[in-house]
Amino acid sequence: MKLRQAGFEDENYASLAAIAQDVNSWCKENRVIPKNGQAAEKLTVRNLRFYRVQGLLDAPLKGRQYGRRHFLQLTVLRALQAQGLPLNQIRELMYSKTDAELHELLRQVRSQLEAMPTALSGFRPFESLEVLGLSDDFALLCRRRSRPTREQLEAMIKILHPEPAGEEPF
Repeated sequence: MKLRQAGFEDENYASLAAIAQDVNSWCKENRVIPKNGQAAEKLTVRNLRFYRVQGLLDAPLKGRQYGRRHFLQLTVLRALQAQGLPLNQIRELMYSKTDAELHELLRQVRSQLEAMPTALSGFRPFESLEVLGLSDDFALLCRRRSRPTREQLEAMIKILHPEPAGEEPF
């Protein structure tokens, strides 16, 4: 995973719109998409101002410019949103981090995102879904048009709650 091309260290953005556009491009290239409904699909100037007020984005540099650290903060923020974390947890994770620590956090989050099953990425916002309770501890999320048979549900329950070895069922 590459944050930016050569010359990134010297990158300066003259406006919030410019950095938002660059972060949106990075997210698209790296397939970093926030979880459904928790954050806007694309960053806007309004989002960035909100993140600044919430303490998730450092103050601009001299002359209202934004730089490498701002870009790094926003990519970490978007990657954590892609994991479904709320802003208060993201703030705690990012608080007082150096650039090196933010790079490491981004690397860890990206590797976790890559390890997530790709089947989850097929769900769309506002899609009609059904939750089937399998037990007190487990539920199954299904599209309304695709529901498991009774036998499949019973097999899942058996896998999730096997009978202890050597004991007879009631």
